[in-house]
Amino acid sequence: MIYLSLTLFLFPVVHAECPDNDTYDVVADVGSSGTRLYKYLPGKPKEAIKHPEIVPTGKFQPGLSTKCKEVTSTECDAHLNDILTVLANPCMKGARIYGTAGLRQLPLDLKNSILKKLVEKAKEHEKLTGTIEARSIAGFEEAAAEFVAVIKLKEKEEDADLSTGSQAYLGMGGASVQFALKTEDNKMLLQSYPYGNDKAIETMDNFLKETGTENPCDFTKAGSKGAGKNCLNKVTEAFASHSPEFGGSLAEEIKLSRPLPTEAQWTNAELTAVSFFHKVQDFLAYHEHPQTEAGRAGKVDIKWMKDNAEKLCDLPTAQLILPSHQTERHWFFKGTPNRTCFQANFIVYLLQQLGVPADKKISFRGDINKQEAEWTLGIFEGKTNLAGALQATTIENGCDRVDNFGPGTSFPTCLCGTAECNKKDHSGCDVFTNTCKAKPANGSSLRGSSLREKNRTQSFLAPH
Repeated sequence: MIYLSLTLFLFPVVHAECPDNDTYDVVADVGSSGTRLYKYLPGKPKEAIKHPEIVPTGKFQPGLSTKCKEVTSTECDAHLNDILTVLANPCMKGARIYGTAGLRQLPLDLKNSILKKLVEKAKEHEKLTGTIEARSIAGFEEAAAEFVAVIKLKEKEEDADLSTGSQAYLGMGGASVQFALKTEDNKMLLQSYPYGNDKAIETMDNFLKETGTENPCDFTKAGSKGAGKNCLNKVTEAFASHSPEFGGSLAEEIKLSRPLPTEAQWTNAELTAVSFFHKVQDFLAYHEHPQTEAGRAGKVDIKWMKDNAEKLCDLPTAQLILPSHQTERHWFFKGTPNRTCFQANFIVYLLQQLGVPADKKISFRGDINKQEAEWTLGIFEGKTNLAGALQATTIENGCDRVDNFGPGTSFPTCLCGTAECNKKDHSGCDVFTNTCKAKPANGSSLRGSSLREKNRTQSFLAPH
């Protein structure tokens, strides 16, 4: 999938107005829920860029996909001006703007118009310097960047070289979920699916509405013995047959994606789960009673997740909000967290579909080395060549390998050839995303070329 999440990078430009020539890189993450501007300096944690009047919290809410549904509107103009005003600083070196989930689902012409307008306005901005590029990134690029962030932070935390051996990660945002696995022989397996937390909830709600089914995962219906098992059964039914407005069902997407890690590859890899995976696991650990060391440490397997998801769904609402063995509400959820029964069971279902062994220990992490592992950090670490940051590993994403991979190219060179992509489950190589096109199943397109073409976004450059 193509992921739209704007990422702003800056190139070396020396300005007398910049104190001590203390220039920095900026990564602006424009995701499905809003736009975040991050300042990165070598060896230091990211710093949210704030403005007391425009963006005091460091996050524009909502983001471009909402504000610029009408590109010619005054609302869109004002939003783009606000972003550029906050970025205008003599110490900023330049900007690369990449798009992920928030813009990905917009029509192609609208996406391109938004990015082009942003660059054109940047050209006219007298206080912006450097080179500004705007484009979308593929899902496997996002997965690779987040993998780089996880590994870099773990290396610093453990004071170890993790370039040898097998490492893997799982990440989930609002609109997408992805994984990356580096095998012991230095091959990268990367996949991304359009079923992040928000999209998963939307898909489940649509399924229940269209089938006229009561929601067994809702705590207004749950809170009774057996609710957890009923929820997992309904999640399995929903995601085996239903899909968002694009692509096939999650079960179909995973079945047709190539390549998936084998059971042995999952077993051999040191697996780290971040972002929403960690938030849900931490919520389950908060409710676990009696609490275990593994639960508190966040190093558990699917069986632990499944058992505690069932127990969570069986809780009455009062115990859900504040368990009798706790004195304060959980840090992440506010009010009545009536979605957590579904979220926990969805993660169990997802891990099972990906083929992660039931007894495989997964390290669920929030911060690593006191930093959040995000794809923006991976982009910063990789800079002009993300493949180099992956230490020249072979990247396999349904193709034999991928070259020219990273922020420096609008789209990587597809080298699928005629081998992998012409097998019976495929219908050739998709040059826009470096993946094999899936043959239609029962008349459906399943992420075929028309969808890839729809999601394609060209690159725009604005040298200053």
